[in-house]
Amino acid sequence: MNEKIYAYTLSDGGRNAGKDINMLTGADNRAPTGLWSDGATLWVADLANAKIYAYTPATGAHDAAKEFDLTADNSNPYGIWSDGTTLWVVDIIDDKIYAYAIGMSL
Repeated sequence: MNEKIYAYTLSDGGRNAGKDINMLTGADNRAPTGLWSDGATLWVADLANAKIYAYTPATGAHDAAKEFDLTADNSNPYGIWSDGTTLWVVDIIDDKIYAYAIGMSL
């Protein structure tokens, strides 16, 4: 299994392998189920770990300081979206959408 995030160019839909993020396994992000980015950070929901992982798109580096541990309330994160200040995370089992402030640790 290729546990990475594949990058594509929006203008033509072509693969941009140079911007792929290959560090998912190293960060223990083994079951990615959703992602969102504000351009500076890429957040990835992980169903297996009940966590939102963070990466820097420009470098592909894992950014643990911006992650969210969801085990206390949202143990089955599936999809995510944000308006830039709030990150909403869908829980696939309890049919709820949880809101988290970006920039604040839980």
